[in-house]
Amino acid sequence: MSDYDRPTSSTHNLKEQSWYCGMVTRIKSEQMLRENGEFLVRDSISMPGEYVLTAMWNGRPLHFQINTTSENGKKEFHLEEESFASVPALVNFYKSHRRPLTIASGCIISTSVDRSREGGSVGGLELEASYMHVLRPHLNQREFMSTVECWDS
Repeated sequence: MSDYDRPTSSTHNLKEQSWYCGMVTRIKSEQMLRENGEFLVRDSISMPGEYVLTAMWNGRPLHFQINTTSENGKKEFHLEEESFASVPALVNFYKSHRRPLTIASGCIISTSVDRSREGGSVGGLELEASYMHVLRPHLNQREFMSTVECWDS
């Protein structure tokens, strides 16, 4: 039985996976990728409790929201058609079968990113600057920087 066929809980060993980077911003995740096929999974900042698979394909970083559904009280994870009991099962399936993550992208994952490229955890200022449009879409850049200066004081 291969790893993607084994039943697992939705968070089973997620933090132990070499490709799981936790709370990393979109910008930082793009900086961590260098070669086509490299990938990582990170926490979704705009949708807490969800995950994003970020991969390099054709020289560009691509971001795939890992969708969740509940079937008969069981949480399932999927990108398009295939559903899995856990995020590790989803990643193992697409990596081992070399199947495109989505039909439109054609992106195939092959190598997990080296987490040492991460360079530490997400700083509060970077997090706020990257996602202020989600939290307070009415603020322009100048208003945001004034708000940040108040927080730093």
